[in-house]
Amino acid sequence: MLEYFDAFLVGLTATPAKHTLGFFDRNLVMEYGHEQAVADGVNVDFEVYKIRTRITAQGSTIEAEHGAMVGYRHRQSRKLRWEAPDEDISYGADALDRAVVAKDQIRLIVRTFRDRLFTDLFPGRTEVPTPGCCLRRAAWAAAGPSSRIGIDQASICARREY
Repeated sequence: MLEYFDAFLVGLTATPAKHTLGFFDRNLVMEYGHEQAVADGVNVDFEVYKIRTRITAQGSTIEAEHGAMVGYRHRQSRKLRWEAPDEDISYGADALDRAVVAKDQIRLIVRTFRDRLFTDLFPGRTEVPTPGCCLRRAAWAAAGPSSRIGIDQASICARREY
């Protein structure tokens, strides 16, 4: 359809992904990086505050016990399918938040962030900036559809792409 119309196609993004750059044949008209935006006073700089948990360091295992359910998300349709695992499913720390979502781990990070907000991160303040998008996404995942419809997920929910 884009080829049907005789017009220029312009794309604007703050976070160019490989597929976006590929679509435009890496034809960048302008690039304005974060460091330059901070220097110009357009953006503010940031600090990464890491909260390490046992699962982020070592990974974990979802035990195939009675009543355990694992959610598998279809890559294209994003439809979620629940199954009871036949055997234990182990995953490494590198799979976390890529192929596996551990909701209890996300909840622990969100609670830890909340508890340390005014002591470690912003001591002496009563108001703080909005947390970054990764935390908001993680918080949404922790309170996602399965908890709203009352599915008891033991301690860990895994997501696998197929």
